[in-house]
This record gives sequence, structure tokens and C-alpha cells, in this order.
Amino acid sequence: MNSFGMRVLVLLVMSLHWKPAGSSRIDDMSFQPPFKNVDYYGDREINDTWHFGGSCTVKKNFVRLNSALSTQRGWIWSEKKVGRNTISMVATIRLSGHGDGKENEGIAFWFSDKDGNKYSYLRNYGFAEEYKGFGVIIRQPKESSLGDPKDISIQYNDGTGKVHDFHAQSVNGCNAPVWYDEKSADFKPAFSQTRLKIQIDGPHVSVQIDANIQSQWKPCQEFTLPFESDWLASSTFSITSSQGPSNYNSDIISVHSFTDFNDDGIRIIDTQAVVQGMSKTYDGWLNSPSCGVDCTIAVLRKSVMNLHVNVEHRLMDLKESTTHMVDKLRQQEMNNEFKVSNLERELHSLINTKLEKSHGDIKSDITARINEEWKKNSALGDHGWKGAFFITVVGIVAFAFLLFQKYRALMKSHLM
Repeated sequence: MNSFGMRVLVLLVMSLHWKPAGSSRIDDMSFQPPFKNVDYYGDREINDTWHFGGSCTVKKNFVRLNSALSTQRGWIWSEKKVGRNTISMVATIRLSGHGDGKENEGIAFWFSDKDGNKYSYLRNYGFAEEYKGFGVIIRQPKESSLGDPKDISIQYNDGTGKVHDFHAQSVNGCNAPVWYDEKSADFKPAFSQTRLKIQIDGPHVSVQIDANIQSQWKPCQEFTLPFESDWLASSTFSITSSQGPSNYNSDIISVHSFTDFNDDGIRIIDTQAVVQGMSKTYDGWLNSPSCGVDCTIAVLRKSVMNLHVNVEHRLMDLKESTTHMVDKLRQQEMNNEFKVSNLERELHSLINTKLEKSHGDIKSDITARINEEWKKNSALGDHGWKGAFFITVVGIVAFAFLLFQKYRALMKSHLM
């Protein structure tokens, strides 16, 4: 195998088998696919140190904070405190969909003093308003609460601020193409991803972005928090999302946390990112004479892994869209049943009113005629054959009245 094939093979093997080792990686604050843990009910979990809630669901190859087609809020939270004053974290995410964002919609990464609150029910991008710490917020496209906001912004709080106070902060953030259009032919779930790097050393914070997982980090914002130097040790890390009726998916692929500000482990996962980007053209390598048996096997394995990612994402979207459509049809059916029920009630009420009016008119007419005949017979004083005839007429009229009552009851029962 020549040098090209050897380089390809080394990179592929590294990407397939490498796991950050040694004391530099903080395992309790890290996770990556595949997610194989399941709970008592058969639902997937992240691992033993990460909790999730709200609309968050765990799939084999990613964690979905919220899905398109509905109003949702989801969160994941590392129950372990940072326990140190320095940390570096790299998160790989996939933000995709189409539409316009609204106020306080997006995904946010928080280092704060909050311990596992029900973030998903709160309005600050699914997070609390009162906290001590900071968050890196990735807003949905065209989210207009600040007029012309940055794609990525920074929010911090000393424990006393409110949402309206955050808008006046001087820490702005940066712009980056982090959202992908799922309707585009270029969208591929295995490659349409973004990486976010957050480095903290006491009150000093650095945020960088790798928009196309090409290991090309671009500075986003550096700032110094107005906190004491040991504030981070008692903090926890969490990710939250908040979405209204817009069509965006927020997926977390992996989170890697390290003990040092410029940790060697970051260079390893940078290599993984390069390999992932290179795998777009793996099919062409199979026909290269430089790619031997080992190279071919590694290429095929990586291609299968990418295929699984793409298929799982598409199936998830298909399932959610089908469920959404069924829910809409079910709601429409309920609305139609309600309308039909109202029409039936109105019809029954109208029929009853008509029947009651007819009944009253007939009763009044019969009573008037009986009284009239009675008066005539009383005035004549003739109680012979006319009296018998009168009684017969009264009986016929009474029978007719009873027959009408029976007909009325029958009509009502059939209309019911």
C-alpha cells in the first residue's frame, strides 16, 4: 500500500476506533453515539450521568431536543458539577429545517448554578431567567426579538438579571451559517453538522465555531465574566431548546469535555471531524488502486455508518410528519363531530319547537270546536240522537289526538 492509502487507512481506523483516553477527558460530562442504553420501558438513554426531559428524545445516532412541526421545548443536563476552574467543551450539533424563527427560539448551551430544573417550561430559550453563569445561544434564522441579532450570541447573569436585561449586554457574539435547509439537495444528515467549542479558564471565556465540521475553528467571541475565579467549579452544564410553530430540528450528536483550556484531546476530535468531512468522497476511493483491502474495508464500514445516520434521520422525520398528519386528521375529525353534534342539537330543537307549536294549535282548535258543539247542544236542549252523535264526535277527535301524539313520538325517535 502506498503512502496515500496508508494515510487514508490510518485516518479511517482512528475515526472508527478512537475514544478520548486519559485524565484529560471528563467522561461524566461527555457523550457520543451510538446510544445503546435503554430504560425499563425500552426507551434509549444518553448515559448514567446525563438526564433529559421535555420534548427531548434519544435515538441511536443523535439526541433530538425538539422536532419540527410543533411547539416544543427540550433539555439535557449533566448531573455532575464541573468541579474545576478550567474546562474545554466541543459539541457537535445538527440544526436543520426551514422557516422563520420567533422571539426566544433556538438552542442554548449553559454553564450555570442551576441543578436539573425543569428547563423546558421556561421562556429564556427553555432556561431559567435567574441564574449565575453564562449561555451560548444559537438563534433560529430571522429570530427578530433584537431587531438584527447575531446568529450566535452570549448571555450572562450574576443571579439578578431578567430576560429584558440581557438584550442590553455588550457581549454580542458572531454570525455563522449553522442552520441547514432540509429541502436543499445538499442537505445530508451525516455531513450537515456544526461544531461549537467553549473554553473556560476562571472568568475568561472563549467561544469558537466550526460551521461545516472541517476542523476550521473561527473565533466567535472572547470575554471576561464579572465573576470570581472559582465560579465554574460549582456549576453544571446543560443544553436547552425552545421552539414555537416553526419547522426546525435541533439534534445533538456528541459532547466532548476536557480538563484543560487547550487540551490535546481537542486535536484528536478535530482529526475525526476532518475524516468525517472526507468521507463524502469515499465512494471514489474504492476504485483507486492505492486503496487496498484494509482501506476498502475501512471505507465500507464508514460508508455504512454514514448511511445509518442518514436513514435514521429520514425515518425520524417521516415518523414525525406522519404522526403530525394523523394528529391533525384526528383533531379535524373531532371538530367535525362537534359541528355535527351542534347541528343535530339545533335540528332537534327546531323540530321540537315546531311539534310543540303544532300540538298547541291542534289542541286549541279541538278545544274550541268541542266547546262550540257543546254550547250548540246545550242551547237546543236535545239530548237524543244528537247527544250520542256529539259523544261519538268527541271520541273520534280524542282518538285522532292520541294518534297524533303517537305520530309525534315516533317522529322524534326516528330523528334522534
